[in-house]
Amino acid sequence: MLTLCAILSILPGFLGLFLLFLLVSGSVVQGEDVIIRILIGSFLCTFIFGLLAMHFSRKRRLRESPSAETEFCLTEKAYQLLADYDDMISFESAVRSLQSYQADGVEKYQILATLDKETCEFCGSMDGKTFSVSNAVIGKNVPPFHSKCRCTTVPYYDDTDLADMPRIARDPETGKTYDVPGNMTYNEWKKTVWNSRR
Repeated sequence: MLTLCAILSILPGFLGLFLLFLLVSGSVVQGEDVIIRILIGSFLCTFIFGLLAMHFSRKRRLRESPSAETEFCLTEKAYQLLADYDDMISFESAVRSLQSYQADGVEKYQILATLDKETCEFCGSMDGKTFSVSNAVIGKNVPPFHSKCRCTTVPYYDDTDLADMPRIARDPETGKTYDVPGNMTYNEWKKTVWNSRR
């Protein structure tokens, strides 16, 4: 049997999704109006998630004295609600990117992973791979691949030489960013980083 607390803990997710749906799909529009609706919806959902997460994660704790003090903290469930919202935005961003590629006549896209020590092995292995827009499947060959995925896609053209274009990497020791060749993949970057440490 669901308790009141369990029901209230899932309420923010449904409320946020419903609000975003109403704002984005209120009418079929194009251009800046859609962007404004998405931004307003994102702001309102973030605001609601934040307030409700704080409200439902309130804890009472008794000290040695008989008086009780109320403290606010984000519980694991509250963090999960906020993470789910971030993942929903990542998914929506992927959908919009693919729609843009189709509208602009882009035939291929390339996956870009973040060149730093936080990138997982799967995302690192996908970095630099190109796929046809017509065969795109979110979660399989279009990021996000997992929760908190930082990969993205960019249009890919066969006649573009990426070697002359810079790409940003993050030094694993200092955290500072530096330029690498645009055609360097995550695995190539990782090899150069590990070889330079020896």
